[in-house]
Amino acid sequence: FKEFLDSNFEKNVDNYAAAFKSILAERWKYLVLKESALSLEKRITQNSGRSKFEIIEEILLVIGKIRDVKGPTRALESYVGEKYKHYLDLSSEEKLNFVDNSTTDFLESNIWNGRSINTRLKGVDGEYNQLLILMNELRGVISVDIYINEIIPYEKSVLEFIDELYNIYDELKVKEGKLSFQDVTMYTFKHYKDEKLNLFKEGEITEYFKQIFDSKITTLFIDEFQDTSVLQWKILKGVATKTKNVFCVGDEKQSLYGWRGGEKELFEKLSIILNAEEENLDTSYRSDKGVIEFTNKVFQNCSKLYGENIENIGLKWDFLPVKASKEESGYIEIIDGEVLLAEMGNFYEIVAETLLNKFQGNYKEIAIIARTGKDLSEIATVLSDNKISYILKSKSNIFIHRVNDAIFKLLKYLAYNSFFSLLEFLRSDLIMIDSELLKDVLKNEKDILLYLNGENEAFIMEDDRINQMLSTIKKIKIKYNESDGKIESFIIDIFSAFEVLKKYNGNTDIKNYYRFLEITKDYDSLGDLIFKADINPNNPEFAQVSMEESNSVTLSTIHGSKGLEYDTVIYIHNPSSNGNNNGELNFYLELDSNFEYAKNFIICNSKHRKIISNFKERTGKDDFEYIIREEYKKNQEELNNWYVAMTRAKKNLFIFLKNDKTVDSNGKETDLKNNNILHHALKNIENISGILDRTKVNRVENESENDEEGIELNNRVLELNFSPLQLSEEILTENREKIKNEFSEFSISTEESKTIGTIIHYYLENLNSLTSEDIESAKMKTLSQYGGVLGYSKLKEILEGESLKQTLENNKNIFSKEWDIVYNEYEVMTKNNELRRIDKILIKKHTESEKGIIKIIDYKTGEKDEEQLTEYREVIGDNLKSEGVFDKYNIESSFIMIKY
Repeated sequence: FKEFLDSNFEKNVDNYAAAFKSILAERWKYLVLKESALSLEKRITQNSGRSKFEIIEEILLVIGKIRDVKGPTRALESYVGEKYKHYLDLSSEEKLNFVDNSTTDFLESNIWNGRSINTRLKGVDGEYNQLLILMNELRGVISVDIYINEIIPYEKSVLEFIDELYNIYDELKVKEGKLSFQDVTMYTFKHYKDEKLNLFKEGEITEYFKQIFDSKITTLFIDEFQDTSVLQWKILKGVATKTKNVFCVGDEKQSLYGWRGGEKELFEKLSIILNAEEENLDTSYRSDKGVIEFTNKVFQNCSKLYGENIENIGLKWDFLPVKASKEESGYIEIIDGEVLLAEMGNFYEIVAETLLNKFQGNYKEIAIIARTGKDLSEIATVLSDNKISYILKSKSNIFIHRVNDAIFKLLKYLAYNSFFSLLEFLRSDLIMIDSELLKDVLKNEKDILLYLNGENEAFIMEDDRINQMLSTIKKIKIKYNESDGKIESFIIDIFSAFEVLKKYNGNTDIKNYYRFLEITKDYDSLGDLIFKADINPNNPEFAQVSMEESNSVTLSTIHGSKGLEYDTVIYIHNPSSNGNNNGELNFYLELDSNFEYAKNFIICNSKHRKIISNFKERTGKDDFEYIIREEYKKNQEELNNWYVAMTRAKKNLFIFLKNDKTVDSNGKETDLKNNNILHHALKNIENISGILDRTKVNRVENESENDEEGIELNNRVLELNFSPLQLSEEILTENREKIKNEFSEFSISTEESKTIGTIIHYYLENLNSLTSEDIESAKMKTLSQYGGVLGYSKLKEILEGESLKQTLENNKNIFSKEWDIVYNEYEVMTKNNELRRIDKILIKKHTESEKGIIKIIDYKTGEKDEEQLTEYREVIGDNLKSEGVFDKYNIESSFIMIKY
């Protein structure tokens, strides 16, 4: 391992981790490779043609000929590119060294000056074409040299330790006793053909396999087949060949899991592989007609543009338009963020403004879909600032949530006396000292640390704000030292001292603040908490808390939205490059057309990706065409992401274009590239009139039109009976009741009452007794769980209100410690097998001389339901009878009416 790491990476733990992570993620390819019995040794053929030096010298001769024709008085170096000018003055030996050390430059730029020599130059067409041929020859020679001298040794070094690495991983998995879904697939594939298991023989399931399932498998159904990995298919194929019927359903345009072995092309070729019939479903039952027509046209354009872009690769991204089952027009709006960005200052403020203006507080069934979790986190911050409630299932660490981030940095200073952590705190968004003040702090590092440690009381800086800040930190440090490191005794004081909740007081801010406080209670010392947070930041215990409110915008990644649908979808299109990702391992594997065995492979560092992807073009060899295809498959998957995002909408679709890739900084139209295909497709939509006669397509510059036309937010229709032939008092009464129920169900006050009822139930569920400690604990848990739903102040007012206190006082017997057993939210099944949850059951056990008592409590914030209590008593009675103790207990029940 050490030799491999030292020779391929800078000494950086993150790079090492990225390399090993890549190797583990690509294990499935290694398993297929070994199963295919393909030789891992590669024959290396040296370059048999001219040397790099010889080709470069000829290029310079051709440049000289062009100079002689076009400008003989000018120096040769004026026709040579900037990077190569000093090459002309080098000795032969120095030139050889230059060539060996400048391979990257030769691959990325031409030797000649593009301003002096280009296609516009007349009279030297032959020489210019010769330059292009020579430059391509040079790059081919360089590519082969790099392949021989860098890539093959890299691959060999990986293969030398890869088995050992996988063995270590397997040992850790056994010790840990936890398997991911990928692990399950991997280990199943690794062992499913083991003769000792007798499950598969010659690629098909055995009779013993059937006996295990105690059934003949006549039919195999596979749903979402487009996400089936190569390994999964190799296992399932053994089942499929022994069944009478195989049904596979999927959509290759929704294949998003190439990173874990999912293969879109496998589904496209499945009918050939299985010699099966193929049927296309051509009707959508999800979206309104206008939305369907729009997405049809967009992705027909994408398919056409993509096909034109890669026509020489042999890949395709086919799109068959679908029909809509609904006639409603729907609503489409394309919003060019570039137009408003200068005015709004923050792209996501445009999204928030759209929500506020168009939906005016009604956020049910709205989803914002973005490519990455980072995008969603930024959106969440803006929504929180605008008091728009949202639901975000975040895996992000709670300590980097904006409400806790600065304070956690300060805690690190307290625990480790780390000046760097103190600087991070002072530069955080909470404090935000400027760069000039930061310089002063750095200059006075020693004196500041002495002052904070109580050793330099006279120290003072020129800036009053920093003096006040340091004084506050000093007081906190004194309290910390007196607490023996116990966080609970001073953590709230820190948040109060810096008025954190005055700056960050959105719903999720409050929830994550209280969750932070809850976490600190589980640790005896600050050092323990910070240590655990640092070594395992992805611990689920440290995950941020999301909102759980019905009237909330759902924030989702594209992957997270797959399979779901929403009335309104706001799709944030923010194409970005993948970056260099240097340090990652790339494992390219070529499979046969039926995905049965490996034909070729190469393992390389990601920095070599560009060299390999151009290998065929530069060398004329077909050996690596599959690598080019693999790179384009990644781009196809990006198209799939767009398709999934835009087809989640049922009624309304907003598309926010964060970066317009159809024009450059000078306003000139750009060439078609993979990351701007959607932009070009949308642009073509707008330039074609008459295709969407019922669907509004416009850009945000025409926003006044949008407001006048309005937006169909909810197509729900109240089904009332107004038949004139059947009009009667009975029908009128029925209609009145429907209207009454409709208004009741959706009135704001009713919804709020339901929410408060749920919250109080939760509070009482966590209230074990009426001691001050238990009351405070139940209150803190409730504020943490629901503080963001009603707002911290309002919820605290309810929980600390006199009405609720009086209710508890009047019913203190149910919180008495005299009860032997207490159950909260006790689940029972009725005679009709329906689940019921009893709010509270109190049990006093029977004795030889006295019957026991079972008391059923039903909390109510609204109307009583006597039948419900009767049902509860009957169910409990039946349970006692089945246990033979019915005569030993008295069953009591009562409502507790909660006032707040």
